[in-house]
Amino acid sequence: MRTRTKWITGAAGAALATALLATGAGVASAASGTSAPATTNAADTKTCDRLPHAIARIDKQTTRIGGDATVKGSTAWMQAREQAARTAGHTAEADVLAARISDQAGRTSALGTLRGQLEHVQQTDCGGS
Repeated sequence: MRTRTKWITGAAGAALATALLATGAGVASAASGTSAPATTNAADTKTCDRLPHAIARIDKQTTRIGGDATVKGSTAWMQAREQAARTAGHTAEADVLAARISDQAGRTSALGTLRGQLEHVQQTDCGGS
């Protein structure tokens, strides 16, 4: 699960970096000290088109993590599985689940931060679309 989380976080981070590079404010003019206006190109449009989908995926994952015990992958679901594993004497499985549960709070925080960054890029560089 950690590999999947790293992949999702890495992919979202790469998307953010691409968005920031592709839709940057332009190069500062050495003579006047002001920035040149940003130009719109195919990369900018493609990045702006992808941002709503990335934000929706973050929302979906955050909802799943915060779900109740019937939602597979939620913190409550993993806690129920951990308790069942401990009751059955499967301590190794219970320890793995306990480690995953402790990572959930950090994942939720990271997803919230990333969502805010993507929304900022969407508002400032994509015209609020």
